Amino acid sequence: ATTEIYPLSLHDALPISGGSRTLAATAATSRLAFIRANMDDQAMRSRTWSWGWGIAGAALIAESFIQAARVSKAEDRTDEIVGGSSSVLIPLLILVQPPRVLADHAELEAAIAQSSDICATLVRAEAFLARDANDEAMATGVSAHVIGIGFNVALGLVLGLGFGHWNGAASVGGGGIVISEAQVFTRPRGAIRALERYRQ
Repeated sequence: ATTEIYPLSLHDALPISGGSRTLAATAATSRLAFIRANMDDQAMRSRTWSWGWGIAGAALIAESFIQAARVSKAEDRTDEIVGGSSSVLIPLLILVQPPRVLADHAELEAAIAQSSDICATLVRAEAFLARDANDEAMATGVSAHVIGIGFNVALGLVLGLGFGHWNGAASVGGGGIVISEAQVFTRPRGAIRALERYRQ
């Protein structure tokens, strides 16, 4: 792989960082079509993932507070309220920081519709692809696992050490770890693989 810069013309665009000579020799229209197809696919998958986990989070919140209203023991009620409150983070984080590809896909489609300059559009598309791959890597990397596990362990310790509810601590903390890990493992990672193929 090389990071050499090739001249921009009607048929060539600046190679993405780490791109090969083969990539630089590929027509801009073909390169743009590859990126566009990937972003179409990843936007659809990410939208499905976001809606799925948003609904799952809302269901967990509702289930916890319904159980809190039904149980007779104050200890169990506290555990359900804490568990339900932590579940608010599932849809909240998706709303605050959705997968980057959703916005980038819309922006790329708008750029394609508004501009006839293939090379300029390709430069933007390559930047989107690299940015989306980085976003996926951050959201599914080691730090994402550490944050998810650490938060739920801390939540369990609050219930255990703070309230003496060790059974609730195991249930809420352990269940939270399973859910957070499932979120990370099911998040789409197609942009990472597409960037690797694109650079070859």
